[in-house]
Amino acid sequence: MNGYQQATALGTKRYNRDTMLAMCSEMICSFRLKEEDKSKMRGACCHLADALDRCSGSTLQQRWSDFETKTWPRWAAGYDRPCTLWTWGARVLVPMRMVIPSIKWLSDVRVNQWIVRLPEDHPLRQQHGLLLRATAPINWTSAFNRHLAVSNGLRILLARGYDSLRQIQDDDLKLLSSRWSKGTDALDAALCSLGVFSRTPKRGSARHSRRRRLTASELVEITRIPERFRQVTILYLETYVSAAISKRRNLTSGL
Repeated sequence: MNGYQQATALGTKRYNRDTMLAMCSEMICSFRLKEEDKSKMRGACCHLADALDRCSGSTLQQRWSDFETKTWPRWAAGYDRPCTLWTWGARVLVPMRMVIPSIKWLSDVRVNQWIVRLPEDHPLRQQHGLLLRATAPINWTSAFNRHLAVSNGLRILLARGYDSLRQIQDDDLKLLSSRWSKGTDALDAALCSLGVFSRTPKRGSARHSRRRRLTASELVEITRIPERFRQVTILYLETYVSAAISKRRNLTSGL
């Protein structure tokens, strides 16, 4: 088990302040920060530990959930902040997967800025790079919406506890509120281009439709193709879809 896996496993274990801080210190060593900033980040983790000490729950994850709903909102509003860099403790626990935050908590977090400070070999940093490359060619939306798409993808990974974009499901996109609707359309398109979804991109309300994807046979049926052409048309459609999926997977073998 490597260091990242050990950090991920910490959330389900009984909360122990010293164990958590030791893990934080170890992980901070690999962050892409100046040594002075790493020292400040360790101090912020100590302040976060002080808050977690007062939270309810037996595991680190349970205490984080209590902290997220009770203490963090006060800090965000400017009350009882323990230090100037009051977010820096969370910048360790959340990206290093020691805890799984809620999608609501992630709403005001600049996840892109957090992830770029992770070491090059961290799974989230690698998925961040894939998202940047996948959204870059999308020319029907603005640069800001492409930025939102990358942020949305990272939010899903963090809130679901995923390590790879391939783990994202259609229903995961419904986690995102209307606040990120534009970015979600671009994210949907990016995930389709990466072969995560074996379908064409959806936009807006179409994404929330409960209608399932029709099979080749059903498509042929509703288009009323003459009987003598149906079997060959079905074979063509199925072969086309299979080839398209295979091509996408080959292009994204590093995903």
